[in-house]
Amino acid sequence: MARKKKCPEEVSEKWAIPYADFLTLLLCLFIALFAMAQAGKQAALEYAQAFAKAFGMRLVPFQESLPKQILPQPVVPRSEPTEKGRRIQRQIRELEEMLKRMGLEGEF
Repeated sequence: MARKKKCPEEVSEKWAIPYADFLTLLLCLFIALFAMAQAGKQAALEYAQAFAKAFGMRLVPFQESLPKQILPQPVVPRSEPTEKGRRIQRQIRELEEMLKRMGLEGEF
């Protein structure tokens, strides 16, 4: 008995429309980014405000420079080193003097 030939399946191109939509949105994004890059600081601030307003967000002011001090000063005042700490400091001084005598002062 001869085998029946299968009908060729219909090739669907339903994926093309969402793909085209995605590419269009991606193109729009890059055009907007390019336009923002070409504009000055004032225009970038206006873009940011427009986007924040469109998405219902609050725009935080931008600081041009970093703060002078990131971490607060320690609250606890420095205390005197313990006996072990003084001994370690003394050994460090002795090692530094020995390196100075040997001429290896800035090597490490």
